[in-house]
Amino acid sequence: MFGHPDNPGFMLTLRKGFQLKFENGMTVSVQWGAGNYCQNRSCASGTFDKEYPFCADAETAVWGINGNYIKRNPDDYDDVQPRQSPDQVAATIAWAASLPAERNMKTSNKDRLEAYHKLASKLYVATRISLRQDIAVEAVQEITSVYAMLQQEDYPNEGN
Repeated sequence: MFGHPDNPGFMLTLRKGFQLKFENGMTVSVQWGAGNYCQNRSCASGTFDKEYPFCADAETAVWGINGNYIKRNPDDYDDVQPRQSPDQVAATIAWAASLPAERNMKTSNKDRLEAYHKLASKLYVATRISLRQDIAVEAVQEITSVYAMLQQEDYPNEGN
């Protein structure tokens, strides 16, 4: 029986890299072809039938079962880690494999911020347009709850 991307295992990606899926639900992508953040970035961009047998560095990315990217360092600007050395790629793979499975189930900060903005809009409407105090009180309670979640450190800095 052939494997499936939802199951743990290995997957080739457009002849320019691979993905590893672990038992904990984490997937690590390692890419070194055209368009990726590596030395081969500008090589025949858009040509996906070309093989990229060598590159001194690679782009990595990690995501969980919910599809949300997970950063090793929450302060990183992008969802991918550019120009990673072989040692850095190995460290990223080991880090992702060691994460607990429940980490995949947590709500992403992006989802939380979207919820916060929806609730802030609800509060604005309640206080400015409808003047319904009960809706305003409910919105304030929900915003306070979401804000508390945003303050939690879901993904501590576990090294670079």
